[in-house]
Amino acid sequence: PGEKIAINPPHLIADGEKINEPYAFQRLLEEHEKGYKGYALAHSAAREAPLRRTTDSLQLGHDEFLPLGDNTHFSLDGRYFGGVNTRSIIGPAVFIYWPMFNERWGRLR
Repeated sequence: PGEKIAINPPHLIADGEKINEPYAFQRLLEEHEKGYKGYALAHSAAREAPLRRTTDSLQLGHDEFLPLGDNTHFSLDGRYFGGVNTRSIIGPAVFIYWPMFNERWGRLR
């Protein structure tokens, strides 16, 4: 909450700093053998997307989080619709169910 978020592929930027930890962020940047490619911008065809260009940034409110998929090249996530109010978050993610039965499938670490 309260951070200014940008994407400079393959990096997620929060308040001007590249984010590479904890493990969930590091994995997206380093585990290429598992198909991770880092963070991507929203597709340019999505004209209203708040994070479509490297010059775009999104200022989160004091009660907002930015949801991002672990495969940002194929996720319809906060890059397209912005922050989500904490009242709309009902629980933590605990399991990756898609794609099924490969090295990504299973409990989150």
